[in-house]
Amino acid sequence: RAALSELSERLEASQADAAGVRGALQQMSGERNVLQVQLATANNEVTMLRALMGSMQQHTQLLAAGGGTGGGGAGGSADPAALASLHASLKASEEREQRLRADLDALRA
Repeated sequence: RAALSELSERLEASQADAAGVRGALQQMSGERNVLQVQLATANNEVTMLRALMGSMQQHTQLLAAGGGTGGGGAGGSADPAALASLHASLKASEEREQRLRADLDALRA
């Protein structure tokens, strides 16, 4: 009878442990899903910023090739402050994307 009682207690403890593990796995799965969405968003942001940066650089080259006579008084180049700001945003977004990718890899390990 004592052995049966001990086995019953062990079974209850094992079931509680299993429930805890299931809860932890569900939480990790939720965290992974959030990180995947954040990573996809960061990836889209980086792609958009790279395209914008390329477009601005192409615009600058076209203005320089045309002698800057576009009529806007741009002096043959795009706004250097705007380019610098865009470059900083791109760098920050790339760093965020790398951090999210590392976090996701760590969660998978």
